[in-house]
Amino acid sequence: MANSGSNSHLTPSRGTNWSPEEIRSLIAIWRTSEIKSGLSGPRNQETYELMSTKLIERGCARDSQQIRSKIKKLKIAYKNVLRGRESRKSCPYFQDLSAILGDGSSLRDRPNRRKNSSSYSSTRQSSRSMVPHRAFRSSSSTSFNSFEGETDPVAKVFRDAANFGHKSPPHTSNSSSSTSASGVASPVHTSSTVALNHSEATNGVHTETNHVDTEEPTTTMDKDLYNTPLVRKPAISELEKMSAQFGLCLSDPKLLTEYQEAIGDILKKVNRLDRLAEPTLPVKYPRTPGFRPLPEDNPFNAWFWRCNIKGAASGRLSRKRVAINDNIAVAGVPMMAGCHALEGYVPDFDAIVVTRILDEGGTILGKSMCESLCFSGGSFTSAKGPVCNAYNVAKSAGGSTSGGAVLVACNEVDMAIGGDQRGSIRVPASWNGIVGLKPSYGLVPYTGAMSIDPSLDHVGPMARTVHDCALILEAIAGHNDGLDPRQPRSIIVPEYTKELSQCSLEGIKIAILKEGFGQADSDPKVDTLVKKAIDQLAYAGAQITEVSIPLHAECTNIWAAIAYEGLLDNTVMTGGVGTGYRGFYPTSMMSSAGKSLKARVNDLNHSQKIAMLMGQYMKTNYQSQVYGKGQNIRLLLTQAYDDVYKDYDVIAMPTVPFTASDLPKKNCNLSKFLELSTNMNSNTMAANLTGHPSLTINAGYLDTQPVGLLLTGRVFEEVLLLQVASTFEKVRDEA
Repeated sequence: MANSGSNSHLTPSRGTNWSPEEIRSLIAIWRTSEIKSGLSGPRNQETYELMSTKLIERGCARDSQQIRSKIKKLKIAYKNVLRGRESRKSCPYFQDLSAILGDGSSLRDRPNRRKNSSSYSSTRQSSRSMVPHRAFRSSSSTSFNSFEGETDPVAKVFRDAANFGHKSPPHTSNSSSSTSASGVASPVHTSSTVALNHSEATNGVHTETNHVDTEEPTTTMDKDLYNTPLVRKPAISELEKMSAQFGLCLSDPKLLTEYQEAIGDILKKVNRLDRLAEPTLPVKYPRTPGFRPLPEDNPFNAWFWRCNIKGAASGRLSRKRVAINDNIAVAGVPMMAGCHALEGYVPDFDAIVVTRILDEGGTILGKSMCESLCFSGGSFTSAKGPVCNAYNVAKSAGGSTSGGAVLVACNEVDMAIGGDQRGSIRVPASWNGIVGLKPSYGLVPYTGAMSIDPSLDHVGPMARTVHDCALILEAIAGHNDGLDPRQPRSIIVPEYTKELSQCSLEGIKIAILKEGFGQADSDPKVDTLVKKAIDQLAYAGAQITEVSIPLHAECTNIWAAIAYEGLLDNTVMTGGVGTGYRGFYPTSMMSSAGKSLKARVNDLNHSQKIAMLMGQYMKTNYQSQVYGKGQNIRLLLTQAYDDVYKDYDVIAMPTVPFTASDLPKKNCNLSKFLELSTNMNSNTMAANLTGHPSLTINAGYLDTQPVGLLLTGRVFEEVLLLQVASTFEKVRDEA
């Protein structure tokens, strides 16, 4: 259906005496009537009488005789278009008139017609209708859940795609146009079509044979038209190269040709997927692309990109300012994950955590700087330069969520969202004196964020207070209908903020982890300060005991066995998404990031290149056996922690055993580069491996630099962990 918002290109056919407004009235009367038979259908007289009465009431004609004359001329114009004698422009709303002038089947059976005009507009969206540049224009929403008279299986595919990932997707007030947001025309489904007889068309002869008013023009694309394949057939030379890589003895040219044809036959099946609508995550709130801030407006280099995306009018996060880590997708806003190779990628979807923040009334002020591909615990590997510590610009802010921690500490935002694979939320939170929480594995959906390894990936909040940390956790936690395989379906999300008011440490048992102190890199002053902080919990009623988990000292080794192959497989080879699981795959990220990393692989930094070489070496020569061994030993580590939790509620230790490191100089050698990227995670890695919730809170200061207290609890017992942290916060501030 043509866009009813503009009449400039719609003129009546010569001699029809129908204006576009009158034709719209005709269509509206037919669609809202109880009679669903066209003027050539079995109830044509009843339809005609109804039409006449309504059209006269609307002032479209003086009497029924004039109506009959005008409809006759309209039929002639319609048939002239059908026979190719006139263009469709000469007959406004040609497709809809085909039903009214015929038997009514086109509009009666078409699955995406609805009486409610706003709902009808929404159902016109294709699977790509939720891309940013459409959604940015409106924040209104309408349900996709009901389609009347759905009989077309193709229509069901489009409906399921449109429904994907949300219950109330966005639409725009002028979305009745047949062109979707992505610039692709929405499909038209009809129950009957008609085409000219092949021999007649070939000879240029047009007759009325087999053409009656009950038939419709052809609306199905010819399957024989050329279409660029999704995946092309490999060349013989490519097969020869791959054969050599696998050690296959395929040197016979004839056999290779047969292989090529066999692969081509399989690819025909694969290429049919390109004809199906692909679901994507919703973009529900309008926004503009934003801008890269000037240096004078970004003194700590903590912002990667600035924007101003306002969420719902009310909610838990109303009037709260939020920053999103730059490894998390925000539709329409550039994303480079701190890496030159990804520069230029703009996601066409919002990560689940982004949508949830906006649904709760939060305002997203931009993307915070993160380390290159989030593979550093320092704050100097980002392609846009180092991020400076909020307390000393010569010091590291910690990583990889370096910018988010600084923005919260400097009060530029109230909260930030970061990723955490080995301490990337908690290390920068510790070094900038704020609260940072890595939730239980799977509590918060990771969907829409770049992965290092799905078994290590976490997304979580940063804030200045425990209350605000609990508040944003309420907004982002919870299961998401199977889109993220990391999440169990049995997640229950309590109101964490309400639980904070009921906290008491009477009877709470806190274990001081022996292996978290006195490490080779530990600063004795940090150890002493953290133990004094834990003693304050004893004053509040907690019971304190030292325990030992020997495997904690092996966390760095276990993590290395998993993460290097994980980075290669999930970040480099598949664009930060990975494979082999059920859930949502952001294919635009896979394609853009994957191609960019392949084309600009030399733009990666030292630690990433070493990780790639290490990962490939282990895969090629040891068939990922070491990866598997690391995953198996993590089971032992998890059990060791769980054994402690049988007798204790929380395990405590320093977040980082020393204060913030100095930022490296330009002439930094490789050894120093690697040390300053990795040596701060000895205590934080454990919770990434075991999946337990882990929170850092400021324990005090050494020479003006913050020191963090790390509290780790039982899986999905964030309530108790937040209660202990909140009590410590009160005792600390009162001291």
